[in-house]
Amino acid sequence: MQKRFFSTEFFIILLFFVMPPIIFPQTTGDEYVMEIPYTVFILAALSFCLWWQIKAEKNIQTPSQTSRLRVLMNHGHCLVTFGTLLVTAGGIELICRLSPVTQNKPHLLPPETFSGWLNVIFGTLCAAFYEEVLYRVYLPDAMKRIFVHRKGGSSFQSEVPQTTKKDLRSFALESAAVILFALAHRYVGWISVLNALIAGTVLRRCYIKTASLLSCFIAHTLYNFVMLLATLA
Repeated sequence: MQKRFFSTEFFIILLFFVMPPIIFPQTTGDEYVMEIPYTVFILAALSFCLWWQIKAEKNIQTPSQTSRLRVLMNHGHCLVTFGTLLVTAGGIELICRLSPVTQNKPHLLPPETFSGWLNVIFGTLCAAFYEEVLYRVYLPDAMKRIFVHRKGGSSFQSEVPQTTKKDLRSFALESAAVILFALAHRYVGWISVLNALIAGTVLRRCYIKTASLLSCFIAHTLYNFVMLLATLA
């Protein structure tokens, strides 16, 4: 894909997919029945198309094409990531309980119908998938492609080596992607933003180590289901 069209695609995705949950967070009452909005399913479908494009451009191999050793290593990273997410969430929850400052969290009620449970189950899967495609794969790599690996450069000569400047820009853009992911969770409260900030960092690290969307998706999905059951309990 040509650079100008790629930049246009990136800013469209940033404007219509990334910024809305930050600027217009969902509002909930103190108590409500758990229900996944239809927009999550639309985002998952669009993210599938986006992942297909990424896979074609990067020539990403399917799990069946990778070696058994690589698959086992990816499974190991997946389990470590899942465990880290649980420990982080448990630690933050413990700190909140011991803190004198309380946070009002909405109380989730379990669905009352079979279709309601299907909505929650498939919605949770779709949410994990589109967040992994968008925040773990597309967003950080797209920003680095546009702002770090662009052709040409400034005529201004600095004493900082070019490789160092690229490393600093890459770190800043990686951090920006994680921050955007965290802010997308501010409708649940700032404690959830902190948790998402750490979770986003851990999941992105998992993707860098494994180059596998599946490993991140499995860890994210398992974590979401555990947190969902703990919240509904």
